[in-house]
Amino acid sequence: MDTHTHTISSTGFDAVIGNPPWVSFGLRNAGELPDNVENYYRQSYPNSAQYKLSTYAIFMDRALQICSEDGFNSFIVPDSYLLGQYFEKIRKRILSSTSVKEITLILEDFWEDATTGRNTVYCFEKGNETENEMRIQVAQTLEEFENNDQRGTVYSQSFFNSRPLNRFHLFFEDSQKSFVETVEGESSRVMKDDLDINTGMRSRTTQDEIKGGEKKGKKWKKGIISSGQVLPYSVSYGGDYLHAEGEKLFHGGWDPDIVEQDEKIMIRQTGDRIIAGYDDNQLYHLNNTHSAVTRSDVEAPVMFYVSYLNSSLLFSYYILTTLEYGRTMAQTDIETLEKLPLKVPEELNDLNFDEEDLLESRKIDDLNLSEDKIPAALSKLGFEINELREELNSINLSILDYLGNYSDGKTLEDLYTPVEGLSDRILSDTSADRDSLKIESVEFEERNGQLVLKASARYKPEDSGDIDEDELDQWGYFETELVPVMRFDVDEKLKPLIEEFVSLAVDEAGGFANFRESATKTNSVVDRLEKLTLPRLEDVEDGLEKFIENRKEAEELEKEIQETDELIDAIVFDLYGLTEEEVKVVLDSLDVDEDENNSILDKFGEI
Repeated sequence: MDTHTHTISSTGFDAVIGNPPWVSFGLRNAGELPDNVENYYRQSYPNSAQYKLSTYAIFMDRALQICSEDGFNSFIVPDSYLLGQYFEKIRKRILSSTSVKEITLILEDFWEDATTGRNTVYCFEKGNETENEMRIQVAQTLEEFENNDQRGTVYSQSFFNSRPLNRFHLFFEDSQKSFVETVEGESSRVMKDDLDINTGMRSRTTQDEIKGGEKKGKKWKKGIISSGQVLPYSVSYGGDYLHAEGEKLFHGGWDPDIVEQDEKIMIRQTGDRIIAGYDDNQLYHLNNTHSAVTRSDVEAPVMFYVSYLNSSLLFSYYILTTLEYGRTMAQTDIETLEKLPLKVPEELNDLNFDEEDLLESRKIDDLNLSEDKIPAALSKLGFEINELREELNSINLSILDYLGNYSDGKTLEDLYTPVEGLSDRILSDTSADRDSLKIESVEFEERNGQLVLKASARYKPEDSGDIDEDELDQWGYFETELVPVMRFDVDEKLKPLIEEFVSLAVDEAGGFANFRESATKTNSVVDRLEKLTLPRLEDVEDGLEKFIENRKEAEELEKEIQETDELIDAIVFDLYGLTEEEVKVVLDSLDVDEDENNSILDKFGEI
């Protein structure tokens, strides 16, 4: 338009850029539109108005309408349109009428006055090219994006056209995309084909009304109240009951034909990875947990699916295709679970006795496991992990229960040598130097035959100019790194007493063992540690010896659980025919530490 608001051209704008409003009507705190306004949007923008109306999707649609042919549209918007089930329309609109030039995902939540999650900046050119190559990038922070310091790769726009619901699956390395395509190519079906997955119980009033610590009537059923009770391979029952009364509940989540099956799978609904547990106790659950049962024509054992769901292969696939990893308040929804790829051999056979013995003894190189027996092997290993964890949980690792009655012995002040430079560290300050200064955590390590105590402190900075805002917690406190504080050159009997009892005293605090966690105007954190009083060694020696024996047994069980879990990973990698390089892609995506990485690769090589 010119200065007199007369239209100069009807061909559209060469570029439309901006930051549209981000509101989804119908969601909590967003309010609802009047019916006539909602109807107007749905009729005027049928290619973007979907489910609970999202204003930014409609603005994206409108931007493309007013762009000229070969014009550009670039917005900064949330990342929900990339994969969200109810953004399918705007994705189809983009793919059918534009060439996607670039999409950059910014992981940092950088808006100061709102919590928005992750953001994307895109650039679309109006007019669809037959073979368009897209630049897909990721930046950790806004600063990285501004400095053009993001990383990424290039692949064809046709890939988005091939995805379920035209989802925009973003990959930032060629190897990631190749791995996902390999898994999908090797899969014969999706999870929904074999599993009936359901949500949990949801009260029509409050969840507190349908849960309790005792059985109050016939319809009160044993159940779990927290998704944290779902552990890898098992479910931990905490003694709670849930009221399975239909009138009090929304539909779903309490059908006894599903919940009370002899075997089922429970899956956490919250979290940035899939955690699946095996349940044979007919436990009910709230809607913070999903449950799954095998369909009537499925022959593979239930624990096979549990092992597969917990595997590193599926974890890697999940984080690469959902962008949930590391996200605040990450969710695992049923629709995503149902579409997970699944490979089940057409023919299934049980392990013979020799194969079971080889698997139990971990003689993997002699096993020569055929594909038809992999589900049985994964099921057996899943049950082994449960048995090992039950044995681990039966070991009492509370050192206080082993010490009995004792008299006070030496203080840490009597035994330690300060590390070099201790007087210059925050732990030597008092509350006169730093507001609300206190010890936060301790850790021990062995160095050259000496036991070294490392500690961190927490305080509220008066001037946080030297501290990045994202390093402060929600209350404005800062926690230092663990740094060496004290060295103990003591005999082998005293070392475990110092290590275990000091850790206990710091957790208990409040005067236990003469230790208090907070610094004062005259006492530093180090001063507080110096006063910590150990039991007299002669009084607790027998109990300490028993504790050390049990701790070693627990450590051996933990190692065995980890090795079994690694073997499950290696067998799943073999099931999918992955190469060693593809296995490395999986492990790299999960930030697996070097020792575990090498251990999994060794087992994979043996298979």
